[in-house]
Amino acid sequence: MYTGKVRVPIIKDPPLFSRIGEVVTNGFSRNLALRGERLVEQDEDKLKKLAVTLPLSGRDFHQASLAGSDLRKADLRFANLSDAYLADANLSEANLNEADLSDVILEKTNLSGADLSSARNLTQGQLDKACGTDAKLPPGVTLKPCQ
Repeated sequence: MYTGKVRVPIIKDPPLFSRIGEVVTNGFSRNLALRGERLVEQDEDKLKKLAVTLPLSGRDFHQASLAGSDLRKADLRFANLSDAYLADANLSEANLNEADLSDVILEKTNLSGADLSSARNLTQGQLDKACGTDAKLPPGVTLKPCQ
């Protein structure tokens, strides 16, 4: 018999990555707003040595607001980013292969060195608002350099 009560685990001050994983895996991505967050290593020298900063492969970021967030070198393969707001985000060197980019807002998003070669539902219209160099893109689309 359903009593209307739901047990929710209490997480006492987890690191940011744990909170992201918890929010996303519990299906609350519509409420996820991490505007302007630096989600990567603070030390630039250490950051350069890392192959991946955030292992977020397969996560659900549908309608998430990540505007202005630093997601450099994030592993977003197979992630659902449909309808996400990524304006002014830094996705340089991120892996977005097989990620669903339907209706993603990429206005002023830095995609330098990002791998989008097999990203799904990526359009030239989205890329016209983004920028970057040395990005791996699907055939037939282009990306202008950042100013």
